Amino acid sequence: MLTKEYIMQAVLYSQTRNNLREIINQVCNNFDEFIITTKEKQSAVLISQDEYNSMKETTNQ
Repeated sequence: MLTKEYIMQAVLYSQTRNNLREIINQVCNNFDEFIITTKEKQSAVLISQDEYNSMKETTNQ
């Protein structure tokens, strides 16, 4: 069985702001995942809502 290797892409906040539509499309269409980091080194993860719902469903069982 083949599995997709998941590599989370890291981007700066400014890159995300300038390319938000493209990044959202990648997240929703390809299930890509992004770590978004600010100048102050704060980070957040961007995943699709489908992926988020799946994770929530799994953790609530």
